[in-house]
Amino acid sequence: MMDRKALNILFNTFWSSAGWKSEKTVAPSDFEYAKSKNVMFDPIFIGHDQTVQWITDVFNQSSKRHIVKCFLSSLSTRQVWLRSGLSSYAFARNFPRHGFSSSGNIFCNICGSYSNEKRNIDLNIMNFERIKWGGVRLTDPIYAAWNLELLHKEATPEPSTEDIDILNQFISAINNSAPSDRPTQLEKKIALIIKSNSPERRLIIDMFGICGILETKEHKGFFESYAPYSKQTLRPLNKSDWSYPVDWWTGQDGINEQALEFYFSEYLK
Repeated sequence: MMDRKALNILFNTFWSSAGWKSEKTVAPSDFEYAKSKNVMFDPIFIGHDQTVQWITDVFNQSSKRHIVKCFLSSLSTRQVWLRSGLSSYAFARNFPRHGFSSSGNIFCNICGSYSNEKRNIDLNIMNFERIKWGGVRLTDPIYAAWNLELLHKEATPEPSTEDIDILNQFISAINNSAPSDRPTQLEKKIALIIKSNSPERRLIIDMFGICGILETKEHKGFFESYAPYSKQTLRPLNKSDWSYPVDWWTGQDGINEQALEFYFSEYLK
């Protein structure tokens, strides 16, 4: 169980009743306390090539069984920080070894890493997002690597009957979607299935897209192969609230049964 005082320090650093804080400061003594409880962390200094090596190494140490059980056990307990390991694992599974490649010299065309230069990364804002909503930067290579590393330290939970029921109700909701339904309609349907708020439900749907469970023939997730950053296009709208590839999904596309079986075969009814 996470230390309550440390969690309060983390949350008070970034969040208030009005939302995001403009000035994100923390007293040194508070930071040291939260760090001692593995809730806050020193920044890391890392570049593109080190990130590629990190995500490769940490994936090779990961257990799909552990990751899936962490995800499932979060459904009834609402321990949302256990969830995004599923998308981190899916993102890292076919992640290619590569050098930095960018037409604009800003984002890597392959993995989306910002710049080829080493830079300081604040892990605390990522941990805040992870604990509050279940994660936000799901296809950020640094987040994926660090998230998997954190989950290595978690004991493997055993999903409950309720967890498994929630998963299967979610699958039924997808299968019963109208052909024209988009992720927004699916998010509203699963509100009746899982105790959650809208950002939490949206992240689960985005995760299923990354896993390749919710994808289209033209816009694939990361199941069959890695989807390069330069190919992760969104629908041609002024603003899309969904991530690639689920942004393209409709009820007519249904479920990639092979991907679903790969991750959840033991728990499907």
